Amino acid sequence: MKAKKLIPFPKKYFNMMPPPAVVEVLKKSPWLTWWVKDKDSISLPFAVESILNYGNWDQAKTLFRTAGIKKVKRVFNAQTRNARCNYYPDVKEYFKLYFKRHAA
Repeated sequence: MKAKKLIPFPKKYFNMMPPPAVVEVLKKSPWLTWWVKDKDSISLPFAVESILNYGNWDQAKTLFRTAGIKKVKRVFNAQTRNARCNYYPDVKEYFKLYFKRHAA
């Protein structure tokens, strides 16, 4: 069996800060990022992963509306492209289909 080659996460997304509304969602919902002390210094990929994986639909809509659904799709695709990712399998499949239909 041929081993899958790991694709590095694009560096252009590492330093992107999420919009203030998304930071506010993460501050109001401490269970999304309970292990992070400084919620003001998180990156956009971290916010996308925590909201899509653990958040509810209203929080996801706030993320799509403020950060842009196409940018969230690019970050999501970059995160799930590797063989190892932190998304639950059903969440990964749902948002793969959702972005295919709504962010084409």
